[in-house]
Amino acid sequence: MAFPSMAPAWELVRQYWHWGVLLLVATGMGYALARTFIGEPQTAGNSSAAGQTVGPDGTSSTSASVAAPANAAAQSGNAMLSGAASGSYDVVRDVFIYNTGPEIIITLPNGTRLMAGANSTESRLNQLLASAAQLDSISPGRRWITLDRIGFEPGTATLIPESAEQLGNLARLLKAYPRAQLLIGSYTDGTGPLVFNYQLSADRARTTMQALTRMGVPAARLQARGYGPQSFVAPNTTPANRALNRRTSIRVVKK
Repeated sequence: MAFPSMAPAWELVRQYWHWGVLLLVATGMGYALARTFIGEPQTAGNSSAAGQTVGPDGTSSTSASVAAPANAAAQSGNAMLSGAASGSYDVVRDVFIYNTGPEIIITLPNGTRLMAGANSTESRLNQLLASAAQLDSISPGRRWITLDRIGFEPGTATLIPESAEQLGNLARLLKAYPRAQLLIGSYTDGTGPLVFNYQLSADRARTTMQALTRMGVPAARLQARGYGPQSFVAPNTTPANRALNRRTSIRVVKK
């Protein structure tokens, strides 16, 4: 049996082989450009240091593992507020109780000595004011520090008696750093009328400021603002999370 000649096919290959080479080159160049401009796919967590979290007050902490989301932890009775101390939710009092760590003696520049937790507001504020680092002017929201032992009677701007200790410590800190100026901000949870929440938060911030001025801190060094149901630190979906969201914080505006 005679087979058809393969000559015409080979002629076509010799005639058009260079087009195939050009197609392969173009494909390779396209892939290289895509790698350059789009980048490699990243797995979760590769974009930042392992275990690094940033809190609502702007501080960051690094640990061996990333803490569970605040809402999940709070539902089990305990919660971790990023950049601050851990704590637990008191169901009876409907408040979040911060664990400020073991008590330490904090020696201030003027020789005053305070007793407070190693992770307390006082300790963190002293570290910030004593540091030679400039304040973060790009992201001032990162400088908020939650007052961990100041509270109010439910639905009012009346400070509970337990607040006196921390307010006294804050006054001593500000006297030891006479150039420091603070902004006091108070927040509510997301329940209740919006107008009432904004007014309540403003009243609580002002009450905190007035308490400090009665302790000898010049009013010119303090500002007070109410932020109402803004900037939740945890989803406003459980009693524990709402207790976390009801807070009064301070931000250093000058040191």
